[in-house]
Amino acid sequence: MGNRVAAHFLDVVRAPVRIWRGCPCHKTKIGYFDHHRNSPTIISNARRVLAGETFTGASEVGSRIFETHYIPQRDDTGAVVGGVGFTTDVTERHRAAASLQEAEAQFHAVVTNAPSLLFALDQNGVITMIEG
Repeated sequence: MGNRVAAHFLDVVRAPVRIWRGCPCHKTKIGYFDHHRNSPTIISNARRVLAGETFTGASEVGSRIFETHYIPQRDDTGAVVGGVGFTTDVTERHRAAASLQEAEAQFHAVVTNAPSLLFALDQNGVITMIEG
């Protein structure tokens, strides 16, 4: 799937809140909150941006993990009139991080339980790790 980016545009002027593009709900004429009613994190994040908060949030949708940067949209008076979210699929990055963490834990378990002294030196001969 890669790191696809989708742009979400929420509009609070119209009722119900609608998304303009980047999400299947814009094609079905279903409101954003109705479309995501089973995704409490997505609903919570939409409410936060519509309350005027700029932030980055992550959410799981099925087996995928998405990171979204949320920015409120304001009119000339500073009132929030909508929000923009730029979403990236970060599933592979999260999987890689989890694999690295697991490998580090396994390495630590082997080194900690080894029946001998293990050490590592840097290129200047300084000990950078010692276990045993």
